[in-house]
Amino acid sequence: MSQALEEPLEQALERAIRDVPGVTAVFRAGSPLGKVIEASGELLRGERRPGSLVKVSRTDDVVVAIEVELGVSSEASSVDTLERVYAAVLVLLSTQGLEPGLIRLTVVHISGEGAGL
Repeated sequence: MSQALEEPLEQALERAIRDVPGVTAVFRAGSPLGKVIEASGELLRGERRPGSLVKVSRTDDVVVAIEVELGVSSEASSVDTLERVYAAVLVLLSTQGLEPGLIRLTVVHISGEGAGL
């Protein structure tokens, strides 16, 4: 598959994470202040950051850091869900020939019964 047709890493990670049982949502990664600064910059430039809510820092074939903020179901163990997400991230990176550095997963919301995406 050509480089132009491949799914960007951030979007592939987000899709893989959303498919993990127990994950109810993926939120934009980063500190609250960082999110405000980023949104302000986008407004001033008249552009929106496209695509993914997953934050990826990389150099060539080494992924330096991945940051993900998730919602999980109250019916699922947060620890088990995070372990499954971590495994899904490792598998995806491996299939793309990438080596992970830091993988930061944070549960920022726990959905009650009947909550949807």
